Amino acid sequence: MQANIDRIIELAESVSEPLGLSIVDVRLAQQGKRRSIEVTIYRTGGRISLDDCETISRQLEAAIDAEPTPVLDGSFVLEVQSPGIDRKLAYDREFKLFAGQVVEVKTKEKVEGLGSAFTGKLLGLDGSAVSIADPVKISDNPKAKKKGAAVAETAVPNPIHIEQTNIISVRLTPQLAPDMVPTDN
Repeated sequence: MQANIDRIIELAESVSEPLGLSIVDVRLAQQGKRRSIEVTIYRTGGRISLDDCETISRQLEAAIDAEPTPVLDGSFVLEVQSPGIDRKLAYDREFKLFAGQVVEVKTKEKVEGLGSAFTGKLLGLDGSAVSIADPVKISDNPKAKKKGAAVAETAVPNPIHIEQTNIISVRLTPQLAPDMVPTDN
């Protein structure tokens, strides 16, 4: 089974790289009698369009059909998709691919000065730790500021490194384009 996935990844990369796209993930799924190959694609610094998905789907399907031995026995549906704006990162290749993107991190144990939920710029994996630049705490209790509670700010190192064993999730965080940021007019 893993050999099938590895071969599909190779074929997917061979059709996506010339188009400036990267393969994020390839999964084989089974829903009842329906089998599918789910391919997730990404463009660094840009958006994935429906045309991108359609182009990769057609080219990958042709590449799979041209294989001398079947990649999968029987019929299947090929699905090509974008990673989504709030994708949960799970694999080492995703941490490398999405380096430079803003992420939301949730941890099991609080990180000094940040608590257990914060955002920052993903730098990638450093051994068994996730590296985050410019971390910013996500307020646990927005009413605390309204009540006038004085909160002592703790200096947070920059960048920070969080062991993967302490991480609940790392998700891509949608960012507003500069022309969409609200102004006080």
